[in-house]
Amino acid sequence: MNTSIIFSVGTFSVTPFSLALALSVAVGLGVLLIFHKYWCQSLDNLSLFALIALSLAWMGARLYYCLARLPLYIEIGLENIFKVQEGGFAIWGAILGTVLAALIVAKRAGQRPVAFLNSIAPAGALTLALGRLAEGLSGEGYGPLVENSSFSFFPLAIKNEWGEWYFAIFILEALTAFVLFLLLLRTNRKGGRSAHLFFIVYCTTQILYESLRRDSMLRWLFVRVSQLNAALVLGGMMFYFLAVWKKHASGKRKPARYLALRWAGFLLCAAGIILCEFAVDKSASLSVGMSYLIMSLFCLGVGICAYQLTDPERLLSA
Repeated sequence: MNTSIIFSVGTFSVTPFSLALALSVAVGLGVLLIFHKYWCQSLDNLSLFALIALSLAWMGARLYYCLARLPLYIEIGLENIFKVQEGGFAIWGAILGTVLAALIVAKRAGQRPVAFLNSIAPAGALTLALGRLAEGLSGEGYGPLVENSSFSFFPLAIKNEWGEWYFAIFILEALTAFVLFLLLLRTNRKGGRSAHLFFIVYCTTQILYESLRRDSMLRWLFVRVSQLNAALVLGGMMFYFLAVWKKHASGKRKPARYLALRWAGFLLCAAGIILCEFAVDKSASLSVGMSYLIMSLFCLGVGICAYQLTDPERLLSA
């Protein structure tokens, strides 16, 4: 981790990581504002969104982190929650804060929330990609130890202060987010459902990538908080569209067996992911690499089933 301080303002110190993260956000918002016509939004609406999102994303990231580590803050004193200069933020909190900002602006502008979310999703993916690259400067985002010296090179791996090489998971996450950004550009131009694709891809890949991490990820007992959050978001989307499906007459929707098969596929793949998690830690019959390969296939299955169960064009066509 690069802990050098570039400059300080009072009790706040600007490090290479914090500066890179700020630049990532600036680039993402710049793309959103400069190309506002491409996103079919007014500059006023997006400017208001940027102002609100900066505040809510920052507060959401801090609040999420503190809630995830609440037992620690109860032990050391709740007043430490306000010592933001010491760090401690979570990306899921920032995403939730950004979504809340989008809902506020959409309501004020008289737009459907999903339409506004579709407009900001590509810029969100770009910000995420750049932010993941910045994460490498924080000393986080690394995975298993590299045991084969042939793989001990950047960007495949990163070296710590003791000369040990670890797989660079943050690079993999950044590449995924950038590919998602390119996909969303095409989806947005065609009037598609960018926000829908963003959350499906982000949640399913995050389940795998979070399992690969060996850094100081947030945990509740043996459960990784980011994986739990991803599962809850996917489940929430699926139950919402299940309710939408139920409201339509049988002649205007897919038959129940269509949903039943995909729900069964989703649950089976989810169970497979859980088994792979245990195999990584406990199994002697499967190598770690094979366990993660199988897990990636189960994550792909989860993503496909979740996508089909949350696509109204599929659900509401007889």
